[in-house]
Amino acid sequence: MEDIVTIVGLKPETTYAVRLAALNGKGLGEISAASEFKTQPVHSPPPPASASSSTPVPLSPPDTTWPLPALATTEPAREPSAPKLEGQMGEDGNSIKVNLIKQDDGGSPIRHYLVRYRALSSEWKPEIRLPSGSDHVMLKSLDWNAEYEVYVVAENQQGKSKAAHFVFRTSAQPTAIPATLGGNSASYTFVSLLFSAVTLLLLC
Repeated sequence: MEDIVTIVGLKPETTYAVRLAALNGKGLGEISAASEFKTQPVHSPPPPASASSSTPVPLSPPDTTWPLPALATTEPAREPSAPKLEGQMGEDGNSIKVNLIKQDDGGSPIRHYLVRYRALSSEWKPEIRLPSGSDHVMLKSLDWNAEYEVYVVAENQQGKSKAAHFVFRTSAQPTAIPATLGGNSASYTFVSLLFSAVTLLLLC
């Protein structure tokens, strides 16, 4: 049903312009284009019905009713939407940077982010609470060659969002070269040279 706004106190046979703007909890909206209208003239009283009639005829007021668009209503604040998650593995192979991409805050500022993560074969790590302005979280010293899952929840004054879910796998642990390998090779070479020298002495 179209809302009607009545403007009173206007002059007859006068052109007016009207502009509207919506106001809600987020502030003043965009102002509409001007809509012009002209008031009607005052109607003259009709001639008396008879010469003996002395009852005055009331004048009709000018028609100042103009259909106007409905004003936007203020939507109540609600829980925020879950952030979008993107991961970037570290060069060491067992760390990751999880980017938090903010979504709709529900009409109320985000207070903080709650992060939980674990290896699928292990218990949950302690919850991490990040400030509202955070755009990533770093997870370090992870198990090698393990699959992990991460849950992130945004919270505002109205409550918590649904949890955003992200899964990744760390690299296999690099194979270390034994520190004694070089020493063993040097010892073997020395023994071979010594054996060769003894053999030459015996032949002489």
